[in-house]
Amino acid sequence: MSSKGAEIARRYRERRDADPDRRRKYLEKERDKWKKDRETGTKKGVNELSERAKRAKRKKWREAKSQDRARDRASALLQSETPPDSPAAPENQPEPGLSGQQRLGASARRRSKRKLKDQIEILEAQLAKEKTKTEKYKKRLLGPRKEVRLNHHVQKSMLCWDVKK
Repeated sequence: MSSKGAEIARRYRERRDADPDRRRKYLEKERDKWKKDRETGTKKGVNELSERAKRAKRKKWREAKSQDRARDRASALLQSETPPDSPAAPENQPEPGLSGQQRLGASARRRSKRKLKDQIEILEAQLAKEKTKTEKYKKRLLGPRKEVRLNHHVQKSMLCWDVKK
């Protein structure tokens, strides 16, 4: 998006160039300014530059020209690859897009996908709850060692926990 100042300047140039007399005056003024700069030495021709300055100036010209050619090639390629405008569609032709069946199928797929996601969330929550319960009972079982008479099955499982540690 262009800035406001750039837009104002562009509109000014368009108005200036639309009037042939105003454009002629502008070009004369620019030409006189160029001549004055040449006389004062502000602007120099390439033949007046040092060899190093000549090389730098010509390098800038080559780069600008190559960018210009690349831009031209890109626009030509874009124009050649762009298909011609299609004729206007008749009034009775349906709009392109999904048919009624396709829309219904897509909505059914979305619904079933959503249901499955909800079910997964519920199951994950249940799993997390069960894991916390398991951890709680493990801690109770393996907590501070007390001399408690337990039945044979629990004593056996406590021994298994001791071995696993």
